[in-house]
Amino acid sequence: MSQPSQAYQLDLGANGSVTWTTKEEALQWLRDEKATWEFLSQHQPAAAQAYLPVLNECIDHLNGSPTLASIWRVVSARLTTGYRHVITRDSVKGHFALSLGPHEAVAAAVAYFINVPVKPANTRLSLQGILMAWSFERGDPSTAKPMSEGFEALRNDISKWWSGAKSEVNTELTEAARSRKDIAEFQRKLTADIDAIRAEHAKAVEGLTAKQQKSMLAAERTMKERIVEVGVTLNEARKTTEERLTAIEKTYDEKLALAAPVKYWDDRRARHMKFAAFFGIAFVCALAGGGFGLYAALGRLLPEPVSADRLPIGKIAESIVIVTLALWLLRSIARMFFSNLHLGIDSGQRAIMVQTYLSLLREGAGLDAEGKKLMIEAMFRPASTGIVKDDANPPWALAAMFRRGE
Repeated sequence: MSQPSQAYQLDLGANGSVTWTTKEEALQWLRDEKATWEFLSQHQPAAAQAYLPVLNECIDHLNGSPTLASIWRVVSARLTTGYRHVITRDSVKGHFALSLGPHEAVAAAVAYFINVPVKPANTRLSLQGILMAWSFERGDPSTAKPMSEGFEALRNDISKWWSGAKSEVNTELTEAARSRKDIAEFQRKLTADIDAIRAEHAKAVEGLTAKQQKSMLAAERTMKERIVEVGVTLNEARKTTEERLTAIEKTYDEKLALAAPVKYWDDRRARHMKFAAFFGIAFVCALAGGGFGLYAALGRLLPEPVSADRLPIGKIAESIVIVTLALWLLRSIARMFFSNLHLGIDSGQRAIMVQTYLSLLREGAGLDAEGKKLMIEAMFRPASTGIVKDDANPPWALAAMFRRGE
């Protein structure tokens, strides 16, 4: 006695379960499912992708396996993960969708049930399928037929309205064509009237006397000459304007190129003037303080009258050194004052020369190459510091006396 075949049950969730005992039963079920839903590729490709790849893969696995038992784990795992979120042909939703009739409506309902985009969703059958599926999911399938009938009635009303509107549009088009014809007739009459007026004008011109024709020719000649003069004036004005624009453009470019030097010399002038003020104040303070200090120091060094038999050589030498240092300090401060004053004035002159150069360019003075060379050499000549080079050491009074003796 042969052993009964083992039953393999597949749980498909809301779609229920299916039981197979042989490979052939499984293949038959899969092929029936594929044949049922193949039309989705034509109407709702997104919905077809949820069905056909899974079914084709499982069919290929079964065709390549000798028995159902040897491939059951792979097939059951694939169907469990990929086929539970769709509806089968034996499920309640499957029976309802397939009962809708036209494939386009069925495909739209299936796409709505499995929650994929419905494209296109604006056709009559697609809208009908979506409405029927929506009504079924709300738990009242009895409303599906009234909704479908209402949808058909709405479509019929829209068709009737469009037929009436199209009739009105045709009437308007007919009226427009009639108006176009009337306008063309009016235009033809107007053209004929204009031609008649032109013929009368030509006849009147022919009837003019020779003197009148000569006057008209002279006036025409004068007009042409005036037009030529105006054209020459306009050309000259255009040329002048172009030259001015070229000068402005050149000045702008030169100004961009010389903007940094102008700012540099202005900054240097301000800085040197500040230093000159500082050293001027320092010179006055050093002169007052130094005079008072020299008076006090010499009073301490030479408190008694000097006699011929008693000459304080050491104190006299100290006094000469102090006086020499004080004079050198005052002289150095004065030189720094005059140096910064000189550099400030020089920087201001350079900034004025740069601005003058820009003004000459703007006014179209037409500087030649030699003039530009002289201006640029004057603007960018090396600046002297104003400090005499022999100020490095203080002028010793003793050395000066020795040089004078020589």
